[in-house]
Amino acid sequence: QNLLRGEILYPDPWLLETRYTMRLRLYGLSQTFKDYSKTEYGFRPELTRRFGRHFQGSLFLLSRAVQIDNTGNIDPADLGSTNYITSSLGLSLTLDYRDSVLNPTKGWVVNATVDFASAAFGSSVDFIRSTGRFSYYLPIGETLLAVGLRGGIIAPLGDPTELPIDERFFTGGSRSVRSYVNRSLGPKDRAGHSIGGQTFAVFNIEHVFPIKGDLQGAVFFDAGSVGRTVSDGFGVTGLAIGAGLRYKTPIGPLRLDYGHNPVGGKNQPDGAWHFSFGFAF
Repeated sequence: QNLLRGEILYPDPWLLETRYTMRLRLYGLSQTFKDYSKTEYGFRPELTRRFGRHFQGSLFLLSRAVQIDNTGNIDPADLGSTNYITSSLGLSLTLDYRDSVLNPTKGWVVNATVDFASAAFGSSVDFIRSTGRFSYYLPIGETLLAVGLRGGIIAPLGDPTELPIDERFFTGGSRSVRSYVNRSLGPKDRAGHSIGGQTFAVFNIEHVFPIKGDLQGAVFFDAGSVGRTVSDGFGVTGLAIGAGLRYKTPIGPLRLDYGHNPVGGKNQPDGAWHFSFGFAF
């Protein structure tokens, strides 16, 4: 996928001499995926308060103007709205006991986020969305065992067919199920285009071991799923087993992974290569 992005960020770490942090972000982007492209402009004011060293809460308002271009000729019935505004009020809570945000070697982190988009805030699409994440890092001698679990649900409050494709969940890729190319796991239209879904779940487990110096090896297992609608539950499921290399840098690892799909069958990939940066989960 191609991405062109620009943003203006203003942080105030001690808002009005209090313990609150304010961040104002104004951005614009143009992004191309396999089956569609989008132009987006957004504004996100966020107010954050830390409670001790490990817990923080954030309240935010996210306003986005999005225009979708159907470059892959997706069935319009599966595309949803193509020119819309979302304006949502949200809350995010994080409990973080990792020893490092960029290169964790022990500890755990849990996060939960919920946001509500409504015409009352100026949104042309109404929904409730919630996502959650848990990651655990366990050192075993000179090796590291990492476990991650993520999930989410978006429930349209109006006509579910109007939920835009860019508001739905996608999985597959270097940060989810690594036997699939990016965003390719999940529901598809009649022509085979990925159209995303209203629910998702991803499970990862990875064992990282030293090779030489900052070079590391890894073996992993991934499982993930996407449900087209809330009533479908977690829907289409994919698996991956694989191995990769890691090169440690001060701001996170460079990763080369190959994920093999152990589930054969029609429309199932054999596997996929991924070159990426940062922890997978």
